[in-house]
Amino acid sequence: MEKNPLVSICLPVYNGTPLVRRALQSCIDQTYENLEIVVVDDGSKDNTVPVVKEFMAKSPKVKLFQNEKNLGGAAKNFLRSYEVASGYFVNHMGHDDWLDPNYIEEKVKVFMEHPEVLIVSNGFAAYFVKDDNDEPVFMNKLRKRPGFYKNSEIYKRFYKEPGLIGMSSMARREDVLKNYLIDIPNNYGYLPHYTRSMVIDNMLMLRIMATKDRDASTVFYTDKTFYNGLEHPTNISRTYGWLKMGNIDDALKFNHIDRVGYEYFFKTYDSEDLQSYRLFMGYKTLGDIVFMAL
Repeated sequence: MEKNPLVSICLPVYNGTPLVRRALQSCIDQTYENLEIVVVDDGSKDNTVPVVKEFMAKSPKVKLFQNEKNLGGAAKNFLRSYEVASGYFVNHMGHDDWLDPNYIEEKVKVFMEHPEVLIVSNGFAAYFVKDDNDEPVFMNKLRKRPGFYKNSEIYKRFYKEPGLIGMSSMARREDVLKNYLIDIPNNYGYLPHYTRSMVIDNMLMLRIMATKDRDASTVFYTDKTFYNGLEHPTNISRTYGWLKMGNIDDALKFNHIDRVGYEYFFKTYDSEDLQSYRLFMGYKTLGDIVFMAL
């Protein structure tokens, strides 16, 4: 690995105005120099492309790719952004989020010091707005124990502790392309949901980790930098395809989509922890029903 490897910040976008400006500026402001900002527009019908071109005029690091037609799901455009990237390392970000200035630098430092690591995860700060034009309001910071995590430890905790792994983690582009999975095998017709769901985020990192044995320390978590995530009215993380939060039927469907996706992982790579996951999801589903019925 070279001393200052190229890093690709992969920024897939669809109708990102006006939030994409903050995302792009946070990328340009990174303290790490050897990076490219790969924007893949999925057929936006607003002013996203002109905005990106404004930033291309500011910095040669910004590169724009435009899909000939909409790919039909955010997860497919995530994959496209990795395919056109050139970096040794890749780090996804949402067009509605932004990065701390030292975000890339701190993660590259970890890889340089610990080349055996497959994934570098990070702190997460949550913000929200009622309208896309409002100033973000801080909610909380999610910080985990910094340092190495064994695969077996992540397998037992990731579904209980959001933020341990996920798409905001940095990994080698080669590993990402080999392990990215959208069409999780199932008999329920869930592909349209998985193309927009958070299961894909964790599934990618879990499959990268599974290339090593259970006792390997493949993940390093740093709390020296944060990914800043924004919850807002049009955020796709609020939906799994066409499902909406807010009633018992949809809550059950959300849980079942998650369960089918993650059970595929456990059955394929980690059968030892399958029953623990099933037990957790059983209690979670029951709790959701009781809570929403009150």
